[in-house]
Amino acid sequence: MKRHKCGGENQQSLASLWGSAANTPKVSRTDKERITKACVTFCSQDLRPFDIIGGGGFQTFCQDLLRLQHQHKALLKIEDILPHPTTVSRHIRDSADNIRQQISSSLQEAIASTSVSFTSDMWTDSHQKRSFLMITAHWISENFELQNKVIATEEFDAAEKKTGANIRSAVNAIFSAYGITTDQLKKCTFTTDRGSNMIVAFKDEDRLDCVAHILNTVLRHVFDEKKDCPSAVTHLIQSCKSLVVC
Repeated sequence: MKRHKCGGENQQSLASLWGSAANTPKVSRTDKERITKACVTFCSQDLRPFDIIGGGGFQTFCQDLLRLQHQHKALLKIEDILPHPTTVSRHIRDSADNIRQQISSSLQEAIASTSVSFTSDMWTDSHQKRSFLMITAHWISENFELQNKVIATEEFDAAEKKTGANIRSAVNAIFSAYGITTDQLKKCTFTTDRGSNMIVAFKDEDRLDCVAHILNTVLRHVFDEKKDCPSAVTHLIQSCKSLVVC
């Protein structure tokens, strides 16, 4: 331990690492725009509210991250870096439009050169009774890598009945936003459940039944407690369901 030399002229103090308010430089417009985009990604990717950006706990966390930087410069004030929540909210739509344009270009190329498959499903929120329609695109890239992109998760109009025609109208609106025509969709394959409304909605395309939905239907019929299902099996299923926190 006597040979261990800790400190000396070149050792930095905590104060020098953290900086001081007097030495805080101004943040450029370019840097603030970059942080704004990062906040947009954070809120949209992690499904966080926009006002989390102004929260004291979040800002303290960010300040600690800045203190961990091994840079011998003055410490920036976190409030000078992070945008106002309203600024983030304004950028969300722009970010979504940019991502949609990128996916649209990839889809157009894939449809023209190879093939694209789509999976679609509908479900209802058990608490607020809101219905949603989701469409995911699947294709193989030029590098032979499987690509999966959720192109839409939209709330289905509560005023509309879930008929095949109404579902088709919602589907057309989604693909229209990506610049994909009905003629292009005829070159694609769709996978859905065996619901009569979904079958009608995609009757003009090449549609396949979802195997997972078929297996689920089979198992529900096999283990239907109303159809002489063994009590031991029924008890096991109910016990397993009770372990799932909804």
